[in-house]
Amino acid sequence: MNQNNSSTIELIQKLGITSTQLADALDKTGVLPGLRPISDNFSRCGVIHPVYSANCSNYELLSQLENVPKNSICVVFTHNFNEIALMGYHTCNFLFTERKVAGLVVNGYLRDKAELIESNFAIWTFGYSPIGCRNIPAAPFPSEIKHELNYKFKDSPVVCDSTGVVAIPNWEMEDPEKINKAISYIHHKEIIWHYCIQELGWSTFKTVCEQAYLTDQRDLIVENLKSDLKNSLIKVRDYCKVY
Repeated sequence: MNQNNSSTIELIQKLGITSTQLADALDKTGVLPGLRPISDNFSRCGVIHPVYSANCSNYELLSQLENVPKNSICVVFTHNFNEIALMGYHTCNFLFTERKVAGLVVNGYLRDKAELIESNFAIWTFGYSPIGCRNIPAAPFPSEIKHELNYKFKDSPVVCDSTGVVAIPNWEMEDPEKINKAISYIHHKEIIWHYCIQELGWSTFKTVCEQAYLTDQRDLIVENLKSDLKNSLIKVRDYCKVY
């Protein structure tokens, strides 16, 4: 993991950033669509290690899984699979017990649902199918698409939780200070939103749309706020002045 990605992941973990908040920091982008956790108890943050599977065969995939790094978020990208399951309990068990991945994201379908839920593995998937793919060679994953996905996602930070999966594209990580400030801003803005709505009784329109906390001094007096709330408000106002 490079230093830029490491600092962003540390910030996400320190602030407890959710997939929703990360998507907001990315200006409502970054979601890997269609993915749902096998249990709402899971929340993972790490770097993506992408692997690939195509044409209803897991032969290419299983070979790649032998080299998945420890503590990574293994993300499986698929091509021409329809609703056939890529893997089941045995392969998932290998990844978590032998390769010791932090999480598994499957852009496709799994089998052995009952065993996977009982295993308590941190997995995100499109869904389930009893029909599995074949364990024989097939046409490989298209190289141009693989190149694009590697460029976008390889070693990029990702947050996976009960809402879904959101990743920071690598081109956003070219300016880590900017993305880290955006993440911090969203965190502190959520604190101020909660205070305005729950404590002051403001409407969501006044808080979210009008952003009255940026200018309103009648109801929200900075001097009377607790230090942590005051700090959050100052950070939010400072960010809005710059961006």
